Amino acid sequence: MKKFGLLLIIGVALAFVTSCSKKDTATPPETPTPQAGDVQSMPYSQSFATSFGTYITKNVEGDQEWVIDYSTAKISGYEGGTNYVNEDWLISSPVQITGVEHAKAVVNYVAQYQAPFDNDVTIQVSSDYVFKADPSTATWTQLQVTFPNTSGWNDFQDKEASLDAFIGKKVVVAVKFLSSATKSRTMEVKNIKIESGQASGGGGPVGPTVGDGTRENPFIADDIISMGIETSDGNSYWVKDYIVGAIETGNYTYLYTSTPDVSTNIILSSNVDTNTDEECIPIQLPAGAVRNGLNLADNPGNYKQEVLMYGTLEKYFQKPGVKNVTYAEINGNCYGVDPGYVPPTVVVPPYSEPFSVGQGGFNIVDVNLTGNLNYVWKHNATYACMKASGYYQSAHAAESWLISPTIDLSAVSTAKMSFETACNYETNPQEEMTVWVSTNYNGNVAAADWTQIMLSDYGSGFEFTSTGDIDLSSFVGNNIHVGFKYVSTDSNAATWEIKNFVVE
Repeated sequence: MKKFGLLLIIGVALAFVTSCSKKDTATPPETPTPQAGDVQSMPYSQSFATSFGTYITKNVEGDQEWVIDYSTAKISGYEGGTNYVNEDWLISSPVQITGVEHAKAVVNYVAQYQAPFDNDVTIQVSSDYVFKADPSTATWTQLQVTFPNTSGWNDFQDKEASLDAFIGKKVVVAVKFLSSATKSRTMEVKNIKIESGQASGGGGPVGPTVGDGTRENPFIADDIISMGIETSDGNSYWVKDYIVGAIETGNYTYLYTSTPDVSTNIILSSNVDTNTDEECIPIQLPAGAVRNGLNLADNPGNYKQEVLMYGTLEKYFQKPGVKNVTYAEINGNCYGVDPGYVPPTVVVPPYSEPFSVGQGGFNIVDVNLTGNLNYVWKHNATYACMKASGYYQSAHAAESWLISPTIDLSAVSTAKMSFETACNYETNPQEEMTVWVSTNYNGNVAAADWTQIMLSDYGSGFEFTSTGDIDLSSFVGNNIHVGFKYVSTDSNAATWEIKNFVVE
């Protein structure tokens, strides 16, 4: 009995010890694997080697979609030898951007085939997207990062974009892909990371980086690229940058040359030596003075020159650009109608301007100044006149106009004009120093219709002579402008002086 009782006690004790040992070493339950749609914490990384994981895809337009291929998330708008219009999204689960000083999205990708139109691949961020909903139901912010084609299918590269603007928020991050009926490329994404750290080479939300679109602070090409413009807001803005080529209209090929066989457009870049399409914006050249003055086919000297222009910001050749250019300045020349042009004061006969103390109500319009020539027309106080000369240290090619205020002849039955003129160093005054009248001038001498008034005597040796009465009866009933046009060349620059202008 004693032996049996002892064994029983020992057995119970061992059972107790064994039971306690098992309880103390039990493995805690595993944390469930995050599912698509669950809120993720940083760092948040998703590989696309076998599936989309915690990401979803949304096909908004077109038959082509994101697929898992070659251990990547792959997309292309090209199929069976044809490009198709597509809009497709690769969208993350919501992620909480907290507890970090800086945050960034890192996309590891390759891209090949045709050079894309700008913004065909973008990173978009939303704080109000409802998971699995149509992307159009949410508000999206595009980040400042581009995805140029890589050198090959094995040349995977990281592109980083700052998420600093979203710290403290719960957001989804998406890769948006676009293709058109004429352009598409193939893109493969190996993985996407959302992690702490300062982005290298990638900006935050798109917006102006340098300019504000005013004449004093114009947009540059980089601004317009980063803004990702889809449609015009109806306003015109000032844009300034380098002319680096043109686009061949038939196949959208960018031509980085001073002599493209294209006159309807040019391309601008903030990098004067670029040959990269992603660094350029296309500029539409409307028929008329702007096209005549800017296009490279007729003006190869404009190549790599800085141009200032005024037009609408909108898509052109399927990427952000400038259209409806109404005015441009390059190399001291002006084309089109300056939006800052203020129509001259309207005067009625009898009207006189002696030029004794200044240029009065007349405007000076410099069409062409070359070399170190800064002006042609200038008031000369010594001789109480307006003086024109294309000579400074040497002769320079120039064209400059001295144009009267608007002269109202609507209420008169007859009209005549006279003034005094003198000149020197002339070779052919009928071509170098001419007088014109226009009934439709509005600030652009090239766009107006002009009728030449022939002078028989210009004076010579700086001796003033009067023109006598010049009949203006053929212009009665109209508002007119009188223009004094001065032209010089690199080999000869006359001097012309005008005073005591009268219309009565």
